[in-house]
Amino acid sequence: MEDRITISHHPYTPLPDGDNAPSSGVSPATQNGRRRSLKFVLVLSGVLAVGLIMGAMFSFSTNDGGAVKMSPLFYKGWYHLFYQYNRDGAIWGKKIVWGHAVSRDLIHWNHLPVAMVTDQWYDVNGVWTGSATILPDGQIVMLYTGSTNESVQVQNLAYPADPSDPLLIEWIKYPNNPVLVPPPGIDFKDFRDPTTAWLTPEGMWRFVIGSKLNKTGISLVYDTVDFKNFTLLDGLLHAVHGTGMWECVDFYPISKVGENGLDTSINGLGVKHVMKASLDDDRNDYYALGTYDPVSTTWVPDNPKMDVGIGLRYDYGIYYASKTFYDSNKKRRVLWSWIKETDSELSDIKKGWASVQGIPRTILFDHKTGSNLLQWPVEEVNKLRSNKTVFENLEVNGGAVVPLEIGLGSQLDITAEFEVDKKSLESVQESNEVYDCKNSMGAAGRGALGPFGLLILADEQLLEQTPIYFYIVKGSGGDLKTFFCADHSRSSEATDVDKEIYGSIVPVLRGEKLTVRILKSLMHWDVFFFDPDGPLFYKGWYHLFYQYNPDGAEWGPKIVWGHAASKDLIHWEYLPVAMTTDQWYDTNGVWTGSATILPDGRIMMLYTGSTNESVQVQNLAYPADPSDPLLIKWVKYPNNPIIVPPPGIGPKDFRDPTTAWLTPEGKWRFIIGSKQNTTGISLVFDTEDFKNITLVDGFLHEVKGTGMWECVDLYPVSKPGEDRVKTSVDELEVKYVMKASLDDDRNDYYAIGTYDPVNGTWVPDDPALDVGIGLRYDYGIYYASKTFNDTNKNRRVLWSWIKETDSNNTDIQKDWASVQGIPRTVMLDNTTGNNLLQWPVAEVDTLRSNHSVFQNLEINSGAVVPLEIGLTSQLDIVAEFEVDKESLERAQKTDEVYACNNSTGAAGRGALGPFGLLVLAYQDLSEQTPIYFYIVKGSDGNLKTFFCADHSRSSEADDVDKEIYGSTVPVLEGEKVTVRILVDHSIVESFSQGGRTCITSRVYPTKAFSDDAKIFLFNNATEANITASVNIWQMNSTSTN
Repeated sequence: MEDRITISHHPYTPLPDGDNAPSSGVSPATQNGRRRSLKFVLVLSGVLAVGLIMGAMFSFSTNDGGAVKMSPLFYKGWYHLFYQYNRDGAIWGKKIVWGHAVSRDLIHWNHLPVAMVTDQWYDVNGVWTGSATILPDGQIVMLYTGSTNESVQVQNLAYPADPSDPLLIEWIKYPNNPVLVPPPGIDFKDFRDPTTAWLTPEGMWRFVIGSKLNKTGISLVYDTVDFKNFTLLDGLLHAVHGTGMWECVDFYPISKVGENGLDTSINGLGVKHVMKASLDDDRNDYYALGTYDPVSTTWVPDNPKMDVGIGLRYDYGIYYASKTFYDSNKKRRVLWSWIKETDSELSDIKKGWASVQGIPRTILFDHKTGSNLLQWPVEEVNKLRSNKTVFENLEVNGGAVVPLEIGLGSQLDITAEFEVDKKSLESVQESNEVYDCKNSMGAAGRGALGPFGLLILADEQLLEQTPIYFYIVKGSGGDLKTFFCADHSRSSEATDVDKEIYGSIVPVLRGEKLTVRILKSLMHWDVFFFDPDGPLFYKGWYHLFYQYNPDGAEWGPKIVWGHAASKDLIHWEYLPVAMTTDQWYDTNGVWTGSATILPDGRIMMLYTGSTNESVQVQNLAYPADPSDPLLIKWVKYPNNPIIVPPPGIGPKDFRDPTTAWLTPEGKWRFIIGSKQNTTGISLVFDTEDFKNITLVDGFLHEVKGTGMWECVDLYPVSKPGEDRVKTSVDELEVKYVMKASLDDDRNDYYAIGTYDPVNGTWVPDDPALDVGIGLRYDYGIYYASKTFNDTNKNRRVLWSWIKETDSNNTDIQKDWASVQGIPRTVMLDNTTGNNLLQWPVAEVDTLRSNHSVFQNLEINSGAVVPLEIGLTSQLDIVAEFEVDKESLERAQKTDEVYACNNSTGAAGRGALGPFGLLVLAYQDLSEQTPIYFYIVKGSDGNLKTFFCADHSRSSEADDVDKEIYGSTVPVLEGEKVTVRILVDHSIVESFSQGGRTCITSRVYPTKAFSDDAKIFLFNNATEANITASVNIWQMNSTSTN
């Protein structure tokens, strides 16, 4: 066997999509919690020699929830993809809306706000699949299926609110919707998915809708002049008995003579028409070629044996609910499809997302066979190629497995061709063998002429592998029949994933070699990200850079800087990776850094790099084009590194420079975290130009026993009566916050004190509450935080990384990990004088909808009170509690020493607590996440209030965090006990007493999600009745997280 193999790498290719975004299927398995290296090998299990070439794919996914069927178009320079999107969970739900994304090139995508929601009686149970038709005058009409308040499938009309807007942000639903209801004889749940319309010879617009009659799949035909008044035509465009419900039907012309795609309205000589249906019974997409008669309004297949539903499929894997559109930009027809998950529904729920869109494909008529379509990745995919590796004429003998050493194997475009030597073909005996991929032994089976091909996503020992292979059968007449298969039987050691073998026959004409292109990619928002870096506001845009691992869902040696931008801190656009590991001084990681904006508007970005010898050094970067508000391209200073570890500092203990501030002498000053033995320290540096740096004698601050300080931060919080001041303020009456992330316990500690700019030191107001031994930003899973001065809104904004609390193996399986928390404002608590107040930025309030109010509810001892509000996956809850005064006075003084993490949680009972809310709770309370208060009356008669989050029953999964978090919260005389809780699927951020004490929770319910997630008030105190008032808003999704 001789092989030619060309492999193109796709390293660090930025494909913005959301959210938080995730890949399909299961990522490589792990050994001892570590990702196995991926290998690509040639394999020949037959007894003959054979030869080959191979290729890669990008995928588009939403950041959370599920994404399925889609509606694409090209308009005013932008490709648009609308898609079915469940904002409330990773499974199909009753409130499916239309997500929306746009691209200039079908590769790099930006998520836009949701286009259409379930806000009318005719689509209250779902805005389902539809299609766009662009009229000759440029108007867009969008027909879509809605599921009514009675779950009847009806057809509706929508159009852009502003046709001049190339991004088509806002849509208007026709006031007289629905425009079509199920006709007589059609079941009310069997009438969906209108196609793009085409012009008839009479000047009418015609389209089809899928349905069924008994077990016969059918396509109903409608004509219209204005898309508001419709005529159902007699008969059917086509019907096939035994195929069941047809959904997502598609009908379009293809050229028998040319290489271009055709507008949907084209017909005549040299034109074939494709009829396609997605069969609801077996969840596969079938097509057939045939002839369309616009007079009789019928379509007839060229070969009745290859009719729709019984013949050819677009794809023999997991490819469904596809849709094409005519791309007038490139004169081609482009095919999109949904790629479903093949792991368990429970896994989808745990990872919080499901499904991706496949790479867009061009569709052409196969002139050689005359009976097939040719599908190929759009040409734009080729622009992602880099680092080409070629393997020419490899001899692969029978039984051989040949490794192909190419380096990283997570994003590849592989083209391969195989040639079986002629002697083998001639010498092989004719056979009556009946081969079928699905029912075969896969790549492990052996025949005279196969299998042979490639093993992708294979580990070193081949314990996990995904063979893509050919199998040739020489029939009794001497003819060769070739099968093309994908074997999932050993693709993963996980027990809850698909292990089927897919495939079918592929026509191989005389003289042709066997060829395959394989696209293997993770090019969407689906990997591991970590510390926020260099947040800033610049020319109207908020920017967030972040630690990003493009190669997996865990920390790795090639951390780069991801980049996202927003106008409002809520709706984000993912931009190309800002900085990669391309220099000796950061080849092992572009680590945390901070931005400083100079008075003349220039940006200086200081960051830590891990060198080729893993030494931590500091480097300088700046925008390549300061006029670009999106700051796409960055330049690294040619003389980096600008600072190396000073004497006495370990080479791995010198990282994370802060934003710089001006000293009275006009120099720029910043600090870097480190340690000496077990003492955490902050080193001080001065500079005038950010290129020549001086180490200042002494430390800004140090605290014994706190270990390594990373992600240090120093900033002023208040003059008397002010909320926020900029970083470069040095008046002595201004309070300064000193913050450090302690590497030893992975928590963020802060203290309030005084900064002396003359001697370069900071002193805490209360040594008992010093950095690392006192207050924390957050008592949950909140780490590596960073603030920035928001000049746009005159406030200080805090960002932080929220890690996962499930197992590393689960992260690797879901192929992403970690999120950024909701940005918070930070202010000094002028009432206590020794606390910060943290609060979600005001922009979060714009996501509120569907307000529910519960006033003065009496919650007796031992009571659990449900709050009926509908969907509870995304909520903003504001609650206040009042303990009756008699109970407080009557309660006995006690020496009880309470601590949230050492308590029995919400199940424990004391005289004055616990009481609070149960969020993400299942109806029978078998899963619940209590956010609660517990009051202790001390021996001195003073009350001490604890604020806690109990994870002990948050999930029935056995590989997730079940701890109880929390601390004390100051409650002053006359104050009620208050809490604000933001629930966003698996993330719960809680703020007590205006943000004096905060807790971030990461929970993974297996039952209490989507429609089954409930909310309750509870009072488990033994001697107190509670009065509660609660305001709850359901929250709209941002489409990007």
